[in-house]
Amino acid sequence: MAELSAIALVFSLAWTSGRNAGYAIGGSQTIIRLITEKLARLGGRLLLGAKVDKVLTENDAAVGVQLAGRQTIAVIG
Repeated sequence: MAELSAIALVFSLAWTSGRNAGYAIGGSQTIIRLITEKLARLGGRLLLGAKVDKVLTENDAAVGVQLAGRQTIAVIG
């Protein structure tokens, strides 16, 4: 795997140098913050650290999740 890591580093540096890739100013926390802000604007909420026991489905579509401790969160819409 050491060779793979070196290749990944070389490729990412080459792509960045060629302006085909980049990185977020502020790192990954900036991207996470933007995603959670957009989710909140759309009426959603982010629940961290919860273990999902089961994805609830109806007609082959996800309609909610059942968390550990039996709390159920339904998808609205």
